[in-house]
Amino acid sequence: MTQLYQSKIFANGSTTLPQPVRDALGIKVGDRVRCCIFVRIVQALKMRMVCELVDMPAWHDQPTVSLREMQNVIIYRAIKSEK
Repeated sequence: MTQLYQSKIFANGSTTLPQPVRDALGIKVGDRVRCCIFVRIVQALKMRMVCELVDMPAWHDQPTVSLREMQNVIIYRAIKSEK
């Protein structure tokens, strides 16, 4: 089910994300949000710290990729998962 929320943009460009949006993203005070733009779709994602990824399983047979390639895959999959 799609739910729409709105917030006001202030003169300095800041805004407050509505509580249901913060809850859905799992963000709290001090967290950072990354906005991804893909064509005319904008998606907000909670940024993760590298230290949060420590317990993820290693993929030793995977080729090394650049940070830019990782970013592109993250953006692509985040947008694709919403469709």
